[in-house]
Amino acid sequence: MLSLKENKAYTLGKINGLESCIQSVYKTDTQIRLDEISIDKSNVERGKSSLDKDNIKSLQVVVHSNNEVFKHFEKCGFIMSPKFMEFIAADIKVYSAKWLIDAATESMKRGKINYKYLLAILQNWKADGRDKKATMQRANAGAYKDFGDSVLDN
Repeated sequence: MLSLKENKAYTLGKINGLESCIQSVYKTDTQIRLDEISIDKSNVERGKSSLDKDNIKSLQVVVHSNNEVFKHFEKCGFIMSPKFMEFIAADIKVYSAKWLIDAATESMKRGKINYKYLLAILQNWKADGRDKKATMQRANAGAYKDFGDSVLDN
């Protein structure tokens, strides 16, 4: 039931058995969701206190190292977004943070600010090895073998 307070504000009084089925009029849907989120945050805070210090330190190191990679990608000209950060974090697990940083630098030097191009660099490094001299020698060794005898050799 609605009742009128001294300050002329309406309040919703409790009706036996029906208080939970009527939404409170002084809170909008967004405010209700925000209250739920704040409850969830307090639960998270309680959960954090149960973690031991070693786990917290290792978690901070991982987040810190990912942040360094994200900052380097921004310096190289990549536009960061939450989805892009998820891709990078997943690729850090497959490759390494060092490889991603080096591939971003290589991509920037070549003027190709494209994540698929960067992934191709990483895949080539994984398949052929990362040593530039050895990779170039292997590429050059197979480059001219189809020509057989040269005209100059005759």
